[in-house]
Amino acid sequence: MLNPKTGENEPIISFPETSIFRSGKYFFRSAWEPFYTVSGNLIYVVFGVEPTIYIFQNTKPHSLVSKIPLELPDYRYYKGSDTYSDDVRFFGHSRTSGKIRNIKKLDEYFIITYFPGYERLDIEETFISKSPEEARLFWDRMREKYPHRIAIFDTNGNRLNDFEPKGLIASSIVLRNGELWILEKPNEEIELDYFRLFRVGL
Repeated sequence: MLNPKTGENEPIISFPETSIFRSGKYFFRSAWEPFYTVSGNLIYVVFGVEPTIYIFQNTKPHSLVSKIPLELPDYRYYKGSDTYSDDVRFFGHSRTSGKIRNIKKLDEYFIITYFPGYERLDIEETFISKSPEEARLFWDRMREKYPHRIAIFDTNGNRLNDFEPKGLIASSIVLRNGELWILEKPNEEIELDYFRLFRVGL
């Protein structure tokens, strides 16, 4: 919690005991990056790679109320290592692992943005030495093969839809006054000095 007047901050939520981040395993930096949304008297939180919505009270002591596991299609995420490593492959998981990138709750629905994560062969190819041109072509191919996706769940955790929001930046969704807004994906071939924001519906 951040006080905008004084700048004072207070940590209010830690990893639940059942979280994979309590398993004693090692994870790459940002693997646990949280995203949250507030609705009524509850806070809904997802922790990075872990496909689970944790639900906390919005008042002290911010106790854990329940959790909702998320079944995402072809979701490949890093589950941690038993030993620490300073090898580039360990930190490379930050680029290849599936991750939850946003969560919003609108009425009785959850909107989840996620990156699905690479298949094993593509993870291995990630670490093969390449020329600058080969590297550019490889990453272009990976961006096309593994686009960010949006999944819609009901409050019981049933997945109702899952799709690629073509032409839009999936992770940019914001919720304001009961409306969803999302940024247009920029055209890399055309330099523009403005951006477009779309109001979208379910």
